[in-house]
Amino acid sequence: MNPAVDEVRLPWCGTSRTSAASAAAYAARSGLTAQLFLTEQVPDEVIGQCRSFGAVMQVVEGGLSM
Repeated sequence: MNPAVDEVRLPWCGTSRTSAASAAAYAARSGLTAQLFLTEQVPDEVIGQCRSFGAVMQVVEGGLSM
């Protein structure tokens, strides 16, 4: 199978401790690589979970306020 999409990119602000890891898990289960843009506020354990699902992560400056 040759999917038309092989990567999903998601900005993530860290409003839920499990949402980024869940997105990474769903992407992996679908055969996709999740590329997540996370704020500095995301805990290291969540980053580890995302990494375990093969996600590519970019930590960006900022927080939850706009």
